[in-house]
Amino acid sequence: MRRIAALPIAIGLVMMVGIGAAFASPQATASSAVGTTPTPDDITLLRKSVDAVQKSAVVVASDLKVRGSGNGVFITINEVIRVTGHFPGKFHSYVRLLDEDGKTTATQYEVTGDGTNVYTYRPSTKQYGVQSADVFKANFGALVPSVGVLCGVIASGQSWGDGDTPLTTDAVREFLDAVKKSGFILEVAPGDQGRRVFTLRPVTEDASGMHIQMIADPVTGGFVNMEMSGKQGEMKFTITETIRSLAKVSDDVAGAFTFAPPADAKKVDKLAVWPF
Repeated sequence: MRRIAALPIAIGLVMMVGIGAAFASPQATASSAVGTTPTPDDITLLRKSVDAVQKSAVVVASDLKVRGSGNGVFITINEVIRVTGHFPGKFHSYVRLLDEDGKTTATQYEVTGDGTNVYTYRPSTKQYGVQSADVFKANFGALVPSVGVLCGVIASGQSWGDGDTPLTTDAVREFLDAVKKSGFILEVAPGDQGRRVFTLRPVTEDASGMHIQMIADPVTGGFVNMEMSGKQGEMKFTITETIRSLAKVSDDVAGAFTFAPPADAKKVDKLAVWPF
């Protein structure tokens, strides 16, 4: 019961983490090395990893863990997510919350975003709730982790080109300056197995600043693990996502982002998605 304090974090991540991900292997280890300024090769890898999601429709399966503490409350949430998504606002996700053992299914639900509204449906109760995409973004925008945040930072900065176009040192400097104007510093460090560990940290450090770490693999050209830490109210949290599989699908998947409530489903003002 005490884990209910983490519900806002869990819902925001369930809906957004999977769509903001690229191919990853089941295991990834973060680097503890001191971050340095990314090179053109680093930014080229980062561009490939983001474009893998930003420029095509994908279906992703991932494991998600949320850990939090605050006001004497300690929470751990384990979820399994399968998402068909098309960046930035259309997605259909199947979510399975796991019980305390991290294996047994506690409850399941579906979340669909059609670009205008977000629908949450819980089959076990045959209830669904609706909110506008703008309201959803306002409620959970600060919790959109990893690639979702990074894509937003990129969109607010300079274009970094297309495809495999080589990047110059000057272009990288301009890009990093644009990221800094958006409130973040982007650094990179070596990771295991030749991987690169990208970190976004606030320009001004404070107790509530978001820190986002993404591990990219030059072999696959995608992210292998993503972690975000920060604070929401009095709750400090760390969110870790591991992608189990990813496959590109046809861009013509509009039907995947349309929610049609079952005939026996009841619409409610608010849907509490929680197993207890």
